Amino acid sequence: MNDLDDNGKSWSLNFPGYNSSYSAKMEGYTNYYEDIDELISPSYDFTYLSGATLTFKYAGASRATSAAEANDVLKFYYSTNCGSTWTVYSAGTMQAAAIANNGFVNGEFFPYYANNWATKTITLPAALNNKPNVRFKWEYATGLASNNFYIDDINLSGVVGINEQSNNFNLGIYPNPTSESTSIAYHLTEKGNVKLEVVDVLGKKVAEVINSNQVEGDYNFTISKSEYSLKNGIYFVRLTVNNAVVTRKLVITE
Repeated sequence: MNDLDDNGKSWSLNFPGYNSSYSAKMEGYTNYYEDIDELISPSYDFTYLSGATLTFKYAGASRATSAAEANDVLKFYYSTNCGSTWTVYSAGTMQAAAIANNGFVNGEFFPYYANNWATKTITLPAALNNKPNVRFKWEYATGLASNNFYIDDINLSGVVGINEQSNNFNLGIYPNPTSESTSIAYHLTEKGNVKLEVVDVLGKKVAEVINSNQVEGDYNFTISKSEYSLKNGIYFVRLTVNNAVVTRKLVITE
């Protein structure tokens, strides 16, 4: 998350969510015109992935009473170098009426109901195929009469190459979703520098489970909601072994 002008009205993990209690909320209500704020994803490993599609749920509304006031813009970017540089991708950009799928709401908007949410599907460019450090960014520019905007349930799918099975470290999470604790298991075929961590939907690290050298073998770690003070919502378990990164989604429920 980047609050570029540090005005306190930006992206945050907030209530409510689509299939959980929390989502990524852009504070548009009472925000000023053309405030720009960024939501940045964790790093994804596309080394053996091609033809990928990204989907997410979104919910928005507007206080605009004329077309001239409905000028919010949500730009979508990708990076193939872990965020060092970014490329805007027009297929993921949304404007005005597309952002405000719930139409006119004069008061502060909250998507309490399932029908408040819509799905955005983005066919990702071939430039991401087989890249090891891919990140995504949503850049929101508020309009003259903005309201709140929410993103949740971000998912990736694509064609997995034949080498993926031998390079994903058999990373597994069970149970998932979980209401209290879950086990994270993986297998190393050789020794390496290993880091196992949990990040939230904004890319912020909320737990570092292990960071050490490990030898070949099977490993299993248990993390609990209470131990790491995890709120209900969507997280990502990220396993880094030397220069290889594998990410899995983890859902914490009530």
